[in-house]
Amino acid sequence: MSLDELEEVLFGDEVSAEEVAVAIALIAVGVFLAVVLWRLARTVFGRLEPPADQVLTFVVRLAQLVIVTFFLAWALGILGANVAWLTLLVGVCLIVAVLVARPFLEGLAGFLALSARSAFKVGDEIGVSDMLGRIEQITARSTVLRTRDGRRIHIPNRDMLNETVTVFTVGGERRSSIDVAVAFGTDLDELDHVVVEALGRVPAVTRIGSIRVRNLSDGINLSIRFWHPSPIEGENEAVDNVNRAIYGAFTDADITFAPSATYADYARGAYPPVAEEEPGDRGGGSPGTSVNSMSRRTS
Repeated sequence: MSLDELEEVLFGDEVSAEEVAVAIALIAVGVFLAVVLWRLARTVFGRLEPPADQVLTFVVRLAQLVIVTFFLAWALGILGANVAWLTLLVGVCLIVAVLVARPFLEGLAGFLALSARSAFKVGDEIGVSDMLGRIEQITARSTVLRTRDGRRIHIPNRDMLNETVTVFTVGGERRSSIDVAVAFGTDLDELDHVVVEALGRVPAVTRIGSIRVRNLSDGINLSIRFWHPSPIEGENEAVDNVNRAIYGAFTDADITFAPSATYADYARGAYPPVAEEEPGDRGGGSPGTSVNSMSRRTS
């Protein structure tokens, strides 16, 4: 096929030199406007952080494609070409582009939703499913966590929208608790005093919460609540120090931890009642005359 025959197929009628010049000029204008748009966007917005920079690049590139395609179709129309094939080609390309860019578009939508909601930000410590870590970066596709053991985890933004996210650093302090079981017969008023004194000596504890009896299943089960700095490391340090302080304080105060027994054992007399001291008899009682000593022996 000769050039004349190809021209006949594409454009039908004979094309003049002036029409060719105008078509070339239109294509050049389209490319020029696309380049100007890119430079203008960089001048106005400058260098943005990675998530915003990716969003800007995507929007500008899409606008450039639309501009160049418009001027190209205009130029071909001036040349008398049937642009139906170009329309079909552009439509197919757009469908393919959407399918290929779908993961990116979903991540971008998630990023925009996360940015608008502002539930958390870079630097916060969060928990997602069974993962805990500090947010290092929020990109157009994923949220990047740095875990306590040094791992770097990328969580897709669409998953961040569908999962329950716990933010640990939303305030200056958080509340934690430890559960302790002491033997039946323990003086709870004395125990409260010992716990408060012990927690008061723990630097990681910012304030002391409540001390509540949870149940009497295997002893007197207590929940000791306290407040500490909100980061995960602050929680770990506070819980460790409180456990150590409680153990030391209970040992010094002769408070016995609950043995493997039930309240039914205590009720049916498995533990003898505390013996009353006779006048002049101080410390002379036989072993096993108190609940605490029996608890230590049985345990």
